Amino acid sequence: YNYFQAGLVLLEDGRVPPDATWRLASEFVFEHHFDADALVRSYRDLARRGHLMGKKVDVLKESYERRRASGEIATSPDLEGFVSQLDDLAAFAREQTKPTGASAPDYAALIADSRKHR
Repeated sequence: YNYFQAGLVLLEDGRVPPDATWRLASEFVFEHHFDADALVRSYRDLARRGHLMGKKVDVLKESYERRRASGEIATSPDLEGFVSQLDDLAAFAREQTKPTGASAPDYAALIADSRKHR
């Protein structure tokens, strides 16, 4: 995990605004030499683990465009590359959270079965 990932989870949980997530992304790009692929991998890793469902992608894109237009955020090919992949990342996240058809375990039956084997 990295702090950018924490920012993504907190954004999706409604605990921080998208601008805070972009501040983290910018720092990772400009200070820690993350590229677009590293940002994408960070998002995909969280989605694969079930921590993101792609719910805040539109808010994230709108925030980026607003901040870019006002000059509040320094643009870079890496940030632009990440933004250009957000829709695909959201689709990937939704795919990861689809129900598998598995039902909740029947704990009473499991206990009864384990007692048979004593």
